[in-house]
Amino acid sequence: MERGNLCVKDELKRKLRSNGGVTLLLSLLVFLVCVMAGNVALTAGSVASGTIAGAASSGRAKLDQRYFSVTSAVELLRNKLDGKSVRVTVADGNVVEALIQRDNDWLERDAPALFAEERFVIDQSLYLLNPSDGGRPPLTYTLEVHTDDPAIDRDKLKTDVTVLCTLPDRLTFQLENGAHDAEKFRLNMEYIMGLTEIPRGDATAYSMEWRVGKVSYPD
Repeated sequence: MERGNLCVKDELKRKLRSNGGVTLLLSLLVFLVCVMAGNVALTAGSVASGTIAGAASSGRAKLDQRYFSVTSAVELLRNKLDGKSVRVTVADGNVVEALIQRDNDWLERDAPALFAEERFVIDQSLYLLNPSDGGRPPLTYTLEVHTDDPAIDRDKLKTDVTVLCTLPDRLTFQLENGAHDAEKFRLNMEYIMGLTEIPRGDATAYSMEWRVGKVSYPD
């Protein structure tokens, strides 16, 4: 009986020895297939994630560019207009003099060196003194951010500006950059005017000072 058991054990060992190489080879093949499938999945995932990341990065770059253009235009207008004073002298119902302050100088309405937005502020100030003349049409122009980088498309750094009277004592600068409405970046900058009346004999001087009210996203 014991001899029979030994024969069975020997037969099992022989079979295991004869099939061991095949079993090991099949195991390696299965492992390699799994590794290759995993690599393909990882590579496909990497390509997909790279495409998504690239698209997101491109979108952020465009938004950053529009944001930079508009906020730079806001700062430019702040530097030109914030705290600016307008002085208008009226005698016998007629405007004798209309000046705007730039640094320590007072420039006339028709001075060649006057900026378009400064001229508009004078016109708006005159309108506020006599609002029955039908108002002032919106002023539209373009501001451009200057750069020395040849890789940057300068046309895309241009900000469109529309200036209009929103209330009797304020102006609203609407700034936007972008090719289409869906991707434009917009800001509104509001200026409010303070008015002081100074009687001077037969004439009256009006002192007006413009200050930034708020900068906000349009509704």
